[in-house]
Amino acid sequence: MKKGLIIVLVIVLVVGAGLVVTNFQSTGRATSTLTPGANYGPIDTGFNTFSKCEYLSVNDGWDLTVKGKVRALDMKRGVMMEREDSCDTDTKLSEYHCEDGYMKTRVAICPSAMICKDGACVNKE
Repeated sequence: MKKGLIIVLVIVLVVGAGLVVTNFQSTGRATSTLTPGANYGPIDTGFNTFSKCEYLSVNDGWDLTVKGKVRALDMKRGVMMEREDSCDTDTKLSEYHCEDGYMKTRVAICPSAMICKDGACVNKE
């Protein structure tokens, strides 16, 4: 009986550990979606002053192929503000995301077969 219980516990631990490893993303959140082949810069740490973050579009995580829009409270000025994903160059964009109630942003470069158009990475034509 003890041997069977130990085997079951080992299986549960191994499967559970595999789920944690496969779902963990570089943002430190298990629910964030990253775009394969994209090059992500660091998350801007100065955005912890923007609280009560909510999506005004679909929650795209860090998916560069979806243009997202968020709203958050600027705690320094006491006003709500909106930000949406936008192209900085033809291959680089600023991406916004809500995480733990705070608005986060980072700069990312589209995968090599894509360009940035209207705040999202799309296939080159």
